[in-house]
Amino acid sequence: SAWQGTETRAGQPLLKDFPLNDIVKLRVVGKDQVAELVKQSDHWVVASYHGYPADYERLSGFLKKLLDLKPAQSLGAVADDDLKRLELLKPGKDVAAGAGTLVEFLKDKDAPGAALLLGKKHMSAPNPEMAMYGGGGGWPDGRYVSVPGSLQVFVVTEAFTDVTDQGKDWIDKAFLKVEKARSVVS
Repeated sequence: SAWQGTETRAGQPLLKDFPLNDIVKLRVVGKDQVAELVKQSDHWVVASYHGYPADYERLSGFLKKLLDLKPAQSLGAVADDDLKRLELLKPGKDVAAGAGTLVEFLKDKDAPGAALLLGKKHMSAPNPEMAMYGGGGGWPDGRYVSVPGSLQVFVVTEAFTDVTDQGKDWIDKAFLKVEKARSVVS
């Protein structure tokens, strides 16, 4: 747990000493599903989705965002009721509401490397001037996050909208692309 610090402040890296080069497995645990990506030799596969090749651009983009992830705001220690409201409870069968998305980074087979709990999306303030055009509602401009085992809650400016617990969302779509098909046999 050397990578997690209790003194993280706005502007400082959230995941100190993130073991990026040692990560061989990524697990995204949601309310109902688990997406598991595994590094095999020189490529990543979505183990939870029939071992299809993973979308490396998406995965590497996510990992790079984590390296640069800095809190925009620290909410400090938060009570259990607020954790539920911010959807920062660790997902599990006994958690009906308020569960977040747990992202676990594993070294070796199952040796923990790091973890991050993604909570409710932080929404921008509504724009009343856009209401006359049918808009005006807020949009995600960040996310509430915490490090499991810590009561510290932060708001980050990254919404992580593409991080899902669905294995099919992580597969490389180019792998399934068929070019210049001449016929289809049924």
